[in-house]
Amino acid sequence: MTKAFTSIGPEVFTIGRKAPEGVEGIQSFTAIRCTDEKTTNALLATMLPSMGMMPRDFQGQIVYGGEGLGSEIGLGGGALVMGADAVVEQALRSASDPAVKSLGENPLYRKCLASLAPGEIVGWGYADVPILLDQNRKAVLALDERFESDADDADADKDGDSMDLLVPTPFVNEAMKPALEKIDLAMLNRYFGPLVWDIRSQAKGLQMRAVWLKAVEAVK
Repeated sequence: MTKAFTSIGPEVFTIGRKAPEGVEGIQSFTAIRCTDEKTTNALLATMLPSMGMMPRDFQGQIVYGGEGLGSEIGLGGGALVMGADAVVEQALRSASDPAVKSLGENPLYRKCLASLAPGEIVGWGYADVPILLDQNRKAVLALDERFESDADDADADKDGDSMDLLVPTPFVNEAMKPALEKIDLAMLNRYFGPLVWDIRSQAKGLQMRAVWLKAVEAVK
């Protein structure tokens, strides 16, 4: 077991990406570098089946999962990958395809990496703020629409049992709603840049630093 754990890490990557068109939210997964997939799989095979996660072949790589679980653990391409079903499969598919561009080729990634101050770091990352704000905006509007629908249902049932009557409070102020509906990703990209953070080891502990880059510095 010790050998299995020493073959994992120390690099841990957590990546969140905008969901495909038509799907709400951010899809994320975690990948841990794995230098000995055979030994690691032997460990997984003794632990995961008891949790309802059974192994299956996926394009020559191994994926552990189960019906209705909603998450999977994959092993391949030199990494142990954990996340939602489709996201894990896509990560494994990309890792084994030399034609797929790596994250290191992403202009925004390179720009954020270049903004880090010199010196050794424990970890670092960045957030594409315009995409996060746009996803939050859409979620707020969708939630408000659901509240309006619930309110309409309550009005229709006002002659029924008063104990079943629930009139929701509007989630979005009516004065703000037109502005939220007008904003789009292109507009957000003009005003907001990425947020870059890093963690460094200090004599008395860890120190975290975050820098919000200007929009003109962000490269799409």
